[in-house]
Amino acid sequence: MSIFALAGLAVTAAILALTLQPYQPLFAFFTALAAGLCLLAAAAGPVYELSEGLRTLIEAAGISNEVYGPVLKTVCIAATVRVVGAICKDAGQGALAVKLELAGTVAALITCFPLLQQLIELVNTILQ
Repeated sequence: MSIFALAGLAVTAAILALTLQPYQPLFAFFTALAAGLCLLAAAAGPVYELSEGLRTLIEAAGISNEVYGPVLKTVCIAATVRVVGAICKDAGQGALAVKLELAGTVAALITCFPLLQQLIELVNTILQ
């Protein structure tokens, strides 16, 4: 599906949700949620292609899984937290979204911890 079709879907769903909001807030939320899920489903194919291309480049460069694994996991955590946080905010749960962002930050830091360890080991090796 082209980006223009996806943009059209998003705009149409946004207008419909705004129209429904005063009369049926629950239907407005579900309209926006359904459109969001459709957009995410449409993005799944290109994301898979991108990940395969990235994996090929990383293998060609000879980069270790210990280096790119945590980075990739952190990016996935950030994307997930951003999308789910936006859904929480749309549902009127801003405080829940903030708590999710905090949990996502902690998860990202924990995921990147092996990289920090490798960096410290590298610095110690260089200094010796």
